[in-house]
Amino acid sequence: MYSKRSEQTRVVIIGGGFAGLAAAKAFAGAPVEVLLLDRNNYHTFLPLLYQVAAAEVDPSQIGFPIRTMLRPLDNVDFMMAEVDRVDLESETVITQQGPVPYDYLILATGSEARFFGIPGAEATTFTMKSLTDGIDLRNHMLARFEEASRERDEERRQRLLTFVIIGGGPSGVEYAGALMELIDGPLAKDYPNFCAEDARVVLVEAAPCLLGAMPQELGRYSAERLQKMGVEVLLETAVAEVTADAVILADGTAIATETAVWTAGVGGEGIAVRSGLDTRPNRTVSVLPTLQIPGEPNVYIAGDLAAFEQNGDMLPMVAQVAMQQGEAAAQNIMRQMAGKALRSFSYQDKGSMAVIGRNAAVADIAGRAFTGFIAWLIWLLVHIM
Repeated sequence: MYSKRSEQTRVVIIGGGFAGLAAAKAFAGAPVEVLLLDRNNYHTFLPLLYQVAAAEVDPSQIGFPIRTMLRPLDNVDFMMAEVDRVDLESETVITQQGPVPYDYLILATGSEARFFGIPGAEATTFTMKSLTDGIDLRNHMLARFEEASRERDEERRQRLLTFVIIGGGPSGVEYAGALMELIDGPLAKDYPNFCAEDARVVLVEAAPCLLGAMPQELGRYSAERLQKMGVEVLLETAVAEVTADAVILADGTAIATETAVWTAGVGGEGIAVRSGLDTRPNRTVSVLPTLQIPGEPNVYIAGDLAAFEQNGDMLPMVAQVAMQQGEAAAQNIMRQMAGKALRSFSYQDKGSMAVIGRNAAVADIAGRAFTGFIAWLIWLLVHIM
């Protein structure tokens, strides 16, 4: 059992992502002992994971040591642990390293890829939900070019050089653009024995427009921009099956490929299911306006795992929501300890954006739509901050 360092109230936070770190920082100087648990000892800046997968940045540039980030917080400790489940009755987190008791708990474990029951999708596609995912996809993609440079059979060579991205949300759009730039730029120079035109990038989206959560004009601009770059954009196109060497569309068309990338959907990480909590079909947990679990006043959920409705819509699984909820959960715990009334969470939408290669992006800020270079500058500024 992981012993407490003091007699102070212990808050355990599970997850070192945006929500978990925001919660930990909100407890700075508070009369509580905070323990942050995560299976990894680094935080991944997920908005730039696609750049790792496209070999644009080194993995070390988006992975930051959690202990270094927590160093200024004297009352916050970190434990690298694989969490199995939460025992709500005994108020204990069950980890592979032993049980960890808590007085208050914040679940901030994030999300996982969701495959909607499509045959073969989970077993054969690459996802982009962790640093390991990004590295695996990058290595696989580069290996396909190595094989293609030596392949004599034209049919297999084309299959090696075809990359299918399933899902036209921000991750799919950003990866398609980054991959196309990589192919037309560095890889065209590194592999002079075949033309960049031999490679094929296909973006498949079941909806009529890309970036469905943004204004339609931004989705249309994204599709046009990607098509000018050479990406094949297939809208209103559903995937029926994925195999080791093809993506099969609902109309029976088979796209021969050895690289299918899944960005089509996410669901809550499985700790809620393993802990016996009531979950929605996408494995998220409906929380109270205070971010508490119904019937469990000492347990809060923040980030992608929380199903939170505001103004009739479910909040999106994005970093800004996670950070604001992590901080709000921590503040409510401190209010609860002080016997004060808890506050309902209200998300302050600061806008959304997606980058489409270098010098072009789309952004929806305060109800205004931006495209092109100006949107790219906004995207750059936000990510640097």
